[in-house]
Amino acid sequence: MVKHALATPGLSLFPLTAEIAIESSRLPGRFHGDAAERILVVTARMTGARWLTKDDRFLEYGKQRHAAVLAD
Repeated sequence: MVKHALATPGLSLFPLTAEIAIESSRLPGRFHGDAAERILVVTARMTGARWLTKDDRFLEYGKQRHAAVLAD
């Protein structure tokens, strides 16, 4: 299943690095405390990726201009 997903054009897998883990505890602005979602936000910020979401928490964080977020 993972191999199939990674075959999708434009999709990349990024490793969890020590830098990402540390930065996830130092996000600017106000973002909730879910560790996994904080790691996802930092990874997106560091790689220049944008979120496509309906999640109000991510949308609000994007409005604060701390992450590139597109509303679905």
